[in-house]
Amino acid sequence: MWCAVCLNTISLSCFRSLDDIAREQHEIHEPEIWYYLIDILMAIQHLHSFDLLHVDIKPANIFVTCNGICKLGDFGLVFDLNRVSLFSLSGLSVVFGNLRSP
Repeated sequence: MWCAVCLNTISLSCFRSLDDIAREQHEIHEPEIWYYLIDILMAIQHLHSFDLLHVDIKPANIFVTCNGICKLGDFGLVFDLNRVSLFSLSGLSVVFGNLRSP
């Protein structure tokens, strides 16, 4: 397994979201979860190395290839920490603080 970040358009014919996989399988075995977790952590590390902050990581935004490789997607809520002021970042808690998962 290796990490990848989906920055460009991708061929979705071989991708399923982790949300879809969980709904279909109802149970994902622990070793498989560890592979997914490692891929996602590496993707987050890659983003952070470019001072980017993804604030919408959820199973629907994690895509798994036919080979079982996880890719992080949906960059609509990514902040470039070099372009965002500290005032804007403190506003994130105001904007997202009251959001709860359904």
